[in-house]
Amino acid sequence: MRIDFESRTAGQKKFIEERTRQKLVEWADRIIRVEDDGILPFNADCPYMQYALTRKSPFLSTKGCPEGYCKMLAPGWAQAATFLKR
Repeated sequence: MRIDFESRTAGQKKFIEERTRQKLVEWADRIIRVEDDGILPFNADCPYMQYALTRKSPFLSTKGCPEGYCKMLAPGWAQAATFLKR
């Protein structure tokens, strides 16, 4: 199921953005601790993963990954580290 972010209110968009940043920390931790190959299972129904893939400067990418997986890009790692500093 695709989430239509454009139809969301400004408050909903801000929530999705902030919750995605929080999830980046969880995903980065999982990659470090569990995923030896550096990729994550991709959940197409997760609005936060969808947002991380579709924003102008994406945090995640499915390019070069097996079907159903994604990898965290440099902006995602940077955003996760910044989130931890708060």
